[in-house]
Amino acid sequence: MQAPMNFRTAFNGFNREDVVHFIEYLNARHTAEVNQLKAELDLLRSREAARAEEENGQLEALQEENDRLNQQVESLNTELTTLNSRLESVYQEQSSPDLADQAEKEQLQAELEQLRKQYDALKAEKEDSSNVARELEAYRRAERTERMARERAELVYHQVN
Repeated sequence: MQAPMNFRTAFNGFNREDVVHFIEYLNARHTAEVNQLKAELDLLRSREAARAEEENGQLEALQEENDRLNQQVESLNTELTTLNSRLESVYQEQSSPDLADQAEKEQLQAELEQLRKQYDALKAEKEDSSNVARELEAYRRAERTERMARERAELVYHQVN
C-alpha cells in the first residue's frame, strides 16, 4: 500500500479517506518493521545460544584436560617424594659406597632427574591450559561487552529515527 503524497482537501480540513489510508499505511509499515526486528532478534538469540553452548563445551574439555594434568602432577609428586626418600635413605645407609651401591645411586638420581623433568613439563602444560581458559573467558567478556554496546547503539539509533 502506498501512502498518498498530498491529502485532498475537504470542507473542514483534509479528506477523511486519505487520512485513514495514510494511518493504515503507517500502521502496516510499523507492524512489518516490528515483525522483522522480532525475527532478527530471535535469530540473534539462537545464534548466541549456539555459540554459548559451543564455548561451554570447549570450557568443559579444557577443565577435563586440566583435571587430568592435575592428577598426573599429583602422581608424579608422590613418586618424586618416594624417590627422594629412597635416595636419602641410601645416602644415610652408606658411609663408604661400593660399586653396586654407587650404580644404584646413580640410577636413582637419573630416575629422579627424569621425573623432575616430567614434572616441570606437566606443570608448564597445566599453566598453558589454565592460560587458555583465562583467555577464553576474557574473549567471552569482550564479546558480551561488544554485543551490549551494539544493542544500545541500535536502540539509540531507532529512538533517534
